[in-house]
Order: sequence, then structure tokens, then C-alpha cells
Amino acid sequence: MKINNSSLEFFKQTPKVETHQTENRGVSFISALEEAIKKTDELQKTASSMMDKHLSGQGVELHDAIIAIQKADLSLQILNQIKNKIIKIYDELTRIQI
Repeated sequence: MKINNSSLEFFKQTPKVETHQTENRGVSFISALEEAIKKTDELQKTASSMMDKHLSGQGVELHDAIIAIQKADLSLQILNQIKNKIIKIYDELTRIQI
């Protein structure tokens, strides 16, 4: 899976969280990554809660629970791809000879 700007549009739907700024260069990579991890965790918990409520008959429709699960899964897949890219870049940097 290739990560591009359209893949990350998913995270832009969330409310903006105050993040650390670095010398007028915008949001730091670490802050953006932390925000994405927190949002993914929140989506996972929401999906689990919705499925539990559906199974116990508390008024959550099955399609709503499945959509929440798919959002959480997509978010986790994106984070996994980011992790893979970070590891690949690190490996390439360690191979550079000075």
C-alpha cells in the first residue's frame, strides 16, 4: 500500500488538537505522529464499544458498528505503513558511509 496525501485525508477529518510548534516551520513530525497514534487508539476503542453495544442490544445498528471497525482498521493500516517507511528510512540512513 502506498501512502499518499489522499490516504492521510482520513486524519484531517478529526478536530484539530493543539500540537507543538517548531520555529515557524509548522507541526513537528513527532507531534503529528503522536496525534495519529492517539486518534487510532480512540477509533479502536470506539469500534470495540460500538460492537459491544450492538451485541448487547443497546441500540447500535450493525452497519454503524462495522463502519467504525473499518475506520479503525484503516487507521491502523496507515500507521503500520508509516512505521514501515520509518524503518526503511532508518535502514537506509544507517547504510550511508561518511
